[in-house]
Amino acid sequence: MRAKWIAGWSVAAILAAGVYPARAESVDAEGIVRSESRVEIKSKTVAPIAKIAVVEGQTVDKGDLLVEMVNDVEGAEVEAAKAEVERARSALADAELKKKTADRELERNESVHDLITERDLELSRDAADQAATTYDMRQKELTKAEAHLALSKAVYDGTFIRAPFRGQVSRIYTSVGTMPKPADTELMDLVELDKLYVEVAVPLEYLGLLKTGMPVSLVVEKGNPANETKVKGAIQFIYPEIDPTIRMVRLKVTMPSKGTRILPGMFAKATIELPASPHAPAAH
Repeated sequence: MRAKWIAGWSVAAILAAGVYPARAESVDAEGIVRSESRVEIKSKTVAPIAKIAVVEGQTVDKGDLLVEMVNDVEGAEVEAAKAEVERARSALADAELKKKTADRELERNESVHDLITERDLELSRDAADQAATTYDMRQKELTKAEAHLALSKAVYDGTFIRAPFRGQVSRIYTSVGTMPKPADTELMDLVELDKLYVEVAVPLEYLGLLKTGMPVSLVVEKGNPANETKVKGAIQFIYPEIDPTIRMVRLKVTMPSKGTRILPGMFAKATIELPASPHAPAAH
């Protein structure tokens, strides 16, 4: 990239002198449009694919179904777990009723202990203790049943692969009936198109002039009449590392993209407005 001159000074000379130009100037750079989010959708379970709910190019919202795996066994397990929870709840309710009855009987007998035998009082205490033990056991059984139901639901839910964010299905690599390897086989690509940015690289000597929030004029696919788009952006982030080979600093430039024809992978020309400074030297 050809060196820029500002008010008769080269940028390198300005930086060396520790001063900046009195008037604003700009620097041109080229970059590539990227998406904030792009994911490879993969399976979580070992099962054949039962249904592909989308097609390539389809826009989906967060939570929309993408792929359903064969899940007859998992569905039956959930139903069985639900039935076990209901049984455990019923058993707990019965144990609670018996515990309350035994507690009331013990309280009554203790209030008239001089009218009943010690043997009857001891039997009443044993009954109350047994009822309490049974109640505690039924509580644990319900807790265990609910945990099993939660696990069964998690496994079942894992057979439904849903969109992690609003985006567009860019490629589908699988078909109904295939059995992908969990966390290995790529099923499809999902790209977020509402949040795009341009990654540009500028020479290192401009680093001292760059700040987050600086306005950037972008021309995407310049020279391509069918796709050329002009938008305004801003520097969101200056990467904290320098490419040692080409001595360039990378910038993340955000831009509005909703409702445009801009797509990830497109080329963009960026014009960055550099700041004016009151400490400028006289022009040479």
